[in-house]
Amino acid sequence: MPPSQRRVLIIGGSFSGLAAGRDLGSHYLVTIIDAKEYFEYTPGVLRAYVKPKHLDALTFTLQPVIETRMGCKYIWGEVKELNGAEKTATYKPIFTSERETIDFDYCIIAAGCNFGPFHKWGESLWFPTIHEDARPEGSWPHLDERYLEGRRRHVLEEFNFLKSLNDKSATCLVVGAGFIGVEWATEIQHFFPRVKLTIIDFLPQPLGPLPASAAKYCEKYMNKVGIKQFYNTKYDAKNTEFWKSIDLPNGADKEYVCIGVKASNYFMPKETLSEKGPGGGGWILMNQNLSVKTRDGKLWGADDKGFPRIYAVGDCNYGCIEEPGKKPDDWPIPPIPKISYPGEEMCIVACTNIEKTDRLLFQSKTVDCCGDPLKVWDMHWPWGAGMFATSLGPDDACFVAGANWQKNSGLMCVWGQVCAVQKEFIEASKTDECAYGFIGRCIWYFVHHTPVRRVLVVGGSFSGLAAGRDLGKHFLVTIVDAKERSLGAEPGVLRAYVKPKHLDALSFTLQPVIETRMGCKFLWGEVKEINGEQKPGTQKPCMARWADDAQKEARLEEEMWKLRQRNFIFISRCICHLNIFMVLGMLHEAVREPGFDSILWTSFCTMGYVQHLMVACGFIELTRQQQRLLTCFLHFMCLVIMISTAASATAFKFAMMQAFQVGLRFWLVIMFLDPWVSIPFQLLFTLAEMSVYSFVFETTDLAALCLSQFFICTACISSSVFIDLVLRGRFNALLETADSDSLVSGFRRVLRGVCDGEVLLDSEMKVSQESQCLKHLILTDVSLVGRSF
Repeated sequence: MPPSQRRVLIIGGSFSGLAAGRDLGSHYLVTIIDAKEYFEYTPGVLRAYVKPKHLDALTFTLQPVIETRMGCKYIWGEVKELNGAEKTATYKPIFTSERETIDFDYCIIAAGCNFGPFHKWGESLWFPTIHEDARPEGSWPHLDERYLEGRRRHVLEEFNFLKSLNDKSATCLVVGAGFIGVEWATEIQHFFPRVKLTIIDFLPQPLGPLPASAAKYCEKYMNKVGIKQFYNTKYDAKNTEFWKSIDLPNGADKEYVCIGVKASNYFMPKETLSEKGPGGGGWILMNQNLSVKTRDGKLWGADDKGFPRIYAVGDCNYGCIEEPGKKPDDWPIPPIPKISYPGEEMCIVACTNIEKTDRLLFQSKTVDCCGDPLKVWDMHWPWGAGMFATSLGPDDACFVAGANWQKNSGLMCVWGQVCAVQKEFIEASKTDECAYGFIGRCIWYFVHHTPVRRVLVVGGSFSGLAAGRDLGKHFLVTIVDAKERSLGAEPGVLRAYVKPKHLDALSFTLQPVIETRMGCKFLWGEVKEINGEQKPGTQKPCMARWADDAQKEARLEEEMWKLRQRNFIFISRCICHLNIFMVLGMLHEAVREPGFDSILWTSFCTMGYVQHLMVACGFIELTRQQQRLLTCFLHFMCLVIMISTAASATAFKFAMMQAFQVGLRFWLVIMFLDPWVSIPFQLLFTLAEMSVYSFVFETTDLAALCLSQFFICTACISSSVFIDLVLRGRFNALLETADSDSLVSGFRRVLRGVCDGEVLLDSEMKVSQESQCLKHLILTDVSLVGRSF
């Protein structure tokens, strides 16, 4: 008999390893092993070297997160050998000199990589030196970066070294103008401005294969802050001509190599490692389903039935599936960049394959819940692998989306201070997710767990409810049943016929159980037809009023329109009283100083006054089209007023008017309650204010204004949508209550016509309302409410 829970070993406690632990921890006995005691947000570590206190925002200790929050087991040690045939891993714990062995049913290798291609062990500042054999041959053997304190002291040492370079205005060469090299050069320049920086690259532009627009943006920024740039230049530190060509005839006081990656899969047998690749090879070979294979293409570590048991995900694997004689465009998996997003995407595919294999081997299942055959999934080229956020100091950045393995691919869609804030938000929320924080998981969960599939369960009895319990956590489950209550124990229903009160012990109402406790959706109706080709189900609801969703939506729209109509009439009555003074003032101005502007404004105000007066007095009968048209006209008037007042104001008055304009925008959202009008006009308000500020005050520094307008516009649009949803939910509940009350009232009237009396009981068979006819029948004047029937 196999154990009730299989054992999963995860090698590596960074992005991919923690993602695997989150997904598998509730169904398997998961053990995560890592050679260091902490997690580090590698994309943000450059900032920590120039601002050491930032390291605390990027790191956390692994043991309490993995064992306390995630419910998995954590081993602090270095894996020395992985045996695929015996399914065991040999590791050396941090506090002992003896090696230990752990066995597993499945294994996910998420060991990452190093970033120093010219060093024997791949040593670099960007990733700690954590391997036992690498530490003595490294550049900082006196520091043990397996400990968080050792990493912190290394950061402080490098910070002090940079400070000394700044004090003596030293020269510094950054080799490699990829996104790491550009970030490192700009971070040093911002925090240590006296350091004379030079950056070189073998390619004709920075940022490698990213689009030319992003490269030009970074190049322009570096020119502005005085960083010398040399492209189409090969790094050759031993050649004096090289140093002369980059205006450093005497060399540089410090060199930072920011190019390439290097594999660190020292625990894997050579037969599973590539002979070529970045940094000289050594990457784990994998099939398209991410299972480890050997150099001759055989599955490594498979079981006796041929199912894969060991997967390599993230930066440690080869990163592509080549096909001889074809271009990368035609490969099964084109080259994947070694960044966190595709690593986590690979992890989700590997976890899914483990779950499918587990169902096939240990649960004797051959099809999934949709009836499709269970099979191992293949990896795809993840769309998020083309997203790159490059910092240019703490106050500037650029964000590229849609990049791939082709040169100049992608689009620079965000830049400036807004992008800098975006990058900090990604950093904080992603670190929180890895620490199993609630906010981080809410933000990032659906990035890798979409699309969500829908499951229709016909029947709400034993089997249907069991399916809902199993699938409700992973799918959008809808349960349809023709009855309102479920007989929880149908074999005992015979006793209910001879002992009626026993029925309460056998049944319960489905809706609160399915929707509140299980988190699924319940439809009370009868299924009439199921189409297996198009997969729709036709069902007839028990409530005739809700038989047609279009009719339900029409009733909601009718109630919403009535509310908007009442609000608009109220607004018109208020405005027509206030607007009369504005009209009189404009007439006085037009008579005193005649001109085109005064006549135009007088006509404009008079038109608005007449419109609102006719609406308030009832001369205009508001239809839906007329009301929406008048609402648009009023928004347009506000837009004109905002533009004209801002255009004639000074910079100080413009800033003072922001509060009034924000209040006006929120007032329009709250009073008119129409998102279809509010959303486009809120965008127009934002564009108008930014345009006026740009053209009137003749400045191109719009970053602060853009950021404030972005938040104001987002808040207004979100408020409009939120209020609309709340009101719709409220009206929906009122309509359902009205339908239920009318159904009960109609049924009671029918009973009065055929019976001597009727009484309304609650779910506990107690009287819930007074019944005069019942009092007359039993000859009493005492209230019967709350008494057992």
